Amino acid sequence: MIRPGEPAGEMSLIADAPHSADVVALRDSEIIAVPRDVFLEACEADTGVMIELAKLMMLRSRQAATRGGVGEPTVFGFVPLGQSGALRPLVERISREIARLDYSVTVLGIEAQAAPTEWFSEVERTHDFVLYVAETADAGWRNLVARQVDRLFRVGRGDRKPPQIDAATEFVSPLQAQNLVDLILVHPAETHAPHGSEAWLDLGRPRADLPHPPRPPRRPAADRAGG
Repeated sequence: MIRPGEPAGEMSLIADAPHSADVVALRDSEIIAVPRDVFLEACEADTGVMIELAKLMMLRSRQAATRGGVGEPTVFGFVPLGQSGALRPLVERISREIARLDYSVTVLGIEAQAAPTEWFSEVERTHDFVLYVAETADAGWRNLVARQVDRLFRVGRGDRKPPQIDAATEFVSPLQAQNLVDLILVHPAETHAPHGSEAWLDLGRPRADLPHPPRPPRRPAADRAGG
């Protein structure tokens, strides 16, 4: 998982050898191509460049040995699936639970739609987790969120039938091809045995075989047993 400001293909560049893997853009990206001779000149002018690159290469090698080379996701998106109701309160509640674990977290909605790319990068650099949320009426922002996150959650009302989706207008996230989309079904607090989830699976295009069916907690999540 390559973060903003990090290099890609650095091993091949230093070894002057073919690349050993492909790079897939899961999010909107701005890429700067640096010729090999220019990079080597920069290293000669400032030895710190090669030192920082060596640190990054060692870190990525350890990640490859322990987690198959996949970095932990830190940027999550929440978008509605049908008339799911207001999502911001749900996402804000999730952020509070994350903050209770001593992580820095922020929630961003449509107010960030016009922000430049470097602003998004700075927000993600200064927080442990960033949660983007789009409401039903935020069509343009919803599409941007789907292209701006490491993992996407589609949220629907589990106590209702799945909505009819127009394939011509339905957005397609690059995360779907990489199995990085999950389905969340929200049920009323009085629901004791959620059912009907299977009908949502194909519609939500989730990563997992089963959806996550949360219900509004009756007490703080940290006080509840189980997961």
